Amino acid sequence: MNFSGPSFLVFAKKLGLSLSTLRKNQPQLENIPYESECAFSGSLNASIDGSNQAVLYVKGSPEKILESSTTALLAGKVEPIDAASIQTAFEQLASDGYRVLALAQRQASANNAQAQLSEMTFLGLVAMMDPVRAEAHNAIKRCRDGGVDVAMITGDHPATAKAIALELELCEANDR
Repeated sequence: MNFSGPSFLVFAKKLGLSLSTLRKNQPQLENIPYESECAFSGSLNASIDGSNQAVLYVKGSPEKILESSTTALLAGKVEPIDAASIQTAFEQLASDGYRVLALAQRQASANNAQAQLSEMTFLGLVAMMDPVRAEAHNAIKRCRDGGVDVAMITGDHPATAKAIALELELCEANDR
């Protein structure tokens, strides 16, 4: 699932960010579109200070972003990354039913963003709740009443999928 568009625009607005100001001050130089095989997307933007440097911003699956990150931004300081702690936090959020994305950035040259997807600075996790539609429970009940076996197919992380399946009564707590 690609979480670009409205979800992050609402998130940015809640943080008090102005998209028009960001676009003016840091114009996009290159885009890395989301592809499910890569599980991330990115944007290479001009640096705010107007130098020849650029900033590469990436969002995607926590596993992919952690693979590419060597540092983390903690309380305004760049520190060595504690991937195990981040993984634990991610797994807890996923098992609570959240869809989770990780964010990272790095200073970069102003071209060839794909070649610079390493040594990123991990910025954080974004957890989004995508509630099950109210009519889903009734639809599943009607299928079962009609003799139809119900299966769930998803691209979500297994822990997120299990939390949703439990809510829909498609599995038991001890099922894999």
